[in-house]
Amino acid sequence: MCQVSSTETTETVPAEQSSAEHRRFVVALRGAGHTATSQRLAVARALCETRGHVCVEHILAWVREHHPHLQMNKTTVYRALDLFLHLGLVREIRYGGERAQYELTSRGNHIHLVCSICGGLLELDCDVAMELRREAQLRQGFVIDLRTVPLYGICAACRR
Repeated sequence: MCQVSSTETTETVPAEQSSAEHRRFVVALRGAGHTATSQRLAVARALCETRGHVCVEHILAWVREHHPHLQMNKTTVYRALDLFLHLGLVREIRYGGERAQYELTSRGNHIHLVCSICGGLLELDCDVAMELRREAQLRQGFVIDLRTVPLYGICAACRR
């Protein structure tokens, strides 16, 4: 499974936010002429109720726990994620040879912090990163594309 931070696995997404994000999946699927199958909706629900970044294994585990009656395997999850990527509902993150992780595009832009030891993936608010971008432009005339650049370092848990 992917490496997730302890806050990402314990924090819950507020119910109204999760429901709104889930409705966005239904509208996008139907609007593009796709069927909102039980499997696709279960994968969407897993993404909507999970804070942060999540790998296929975590999505599958969530679906099996919350929807044990559904026939679901990794291939089904990957197919749903491919469709969601195509529809612009999720983005795939893959750094340093680690397995892919997924996050909702509706949760805004941010910079990814990658732990060089455990591979954990954290988020840094864009406002903080924009200061780095401004400084690079002022001092060097260089404009950093912050959407594609992860920042590597060591997370708090690994520093202990």
